[in-house]
Amino acid sequence: MQPSKNKSKQKQFYTYLHCKPNGDPFYVGKGGAHRGNRYHLFNDGRNAHYKNIISKYGTENIEVLVFPAPSEEQAFADERTLIKFYGRQDLGTGCLVNMTDGGEGASGSIKSKETCAKLSAANKDRKHTAQSRLNMSAAHIGKNCGSEHGMFGKHHSPETCAKIKAKRALQIITPETCAKLSVAGKGRVSSEETKHKIAVSVAESWKIRHANGESRSTESRERSSISLKKSWAKRKGVGSAV
Repeated sequence: MQPSKNKSKQKQFYTYLHCKPNGDPFYVGKGGAHRGNRYHLFNDGRNAHYKNIISKYGTENIEVLVFPAPSEEQAFADERTLIKFYGRQDLGTGCLVNMTDGGEGASGSIKSKETCAKLSAANKDRKHTAQSRLNMSAAHIGKNCGSEHGMFGKHHSPETCAKIKAKRALQIITPETCAKLSVAGKGRVSSEETKHKIAVSVAESWKIRHANGESRSTESRERSSISLKKSWAKRKGVGSAV
């Protein structure tokens, strides 16, 4: 399997490898468009880890290696081979942000409502094993945080903030969801170590904000005060009832 540099307009299937500017591979995929066109290889339908890397380095700085295949079946097989060779971050076996072992799906396929319902039913109540959770935890240590985070050193524009605010204003938490959150949170007590970490993190965050000339507005302080008073009043009411 050798990467191709052919700029031909011939339609064929292929497997591709995305690499960071330093040459480290981070994603394997399968395609079926004209070779030589880079734009179609970067789409929005991928996981958050992939998007963070693209956001950090920019598509123009991502190296793309293309491996032509004589058929779609061979392209899927090559995809599985590359993912197995480099390993997946979520499983703690390698450097790729792929969330599957590859080889699934078919070009242009559209799942019916019945198929979607079956997939939904099959995945309900499916839980990761303890070992799987440990592997994912270990793979994410030091990842997507600090300078590795896609938004490190960046700020949302006023327009983006306005869109986020408007979208959140439309979100409604149902009574059922509130009840579930209440049940899940009852009896949960943070350890002293966790409390200390949170306090240190918040303090450091505000130090940086103050150093940059940022400060909370009077309106923001008043909203926080009202919210905290309501929260404590509710807690005291629950405590007295008990």
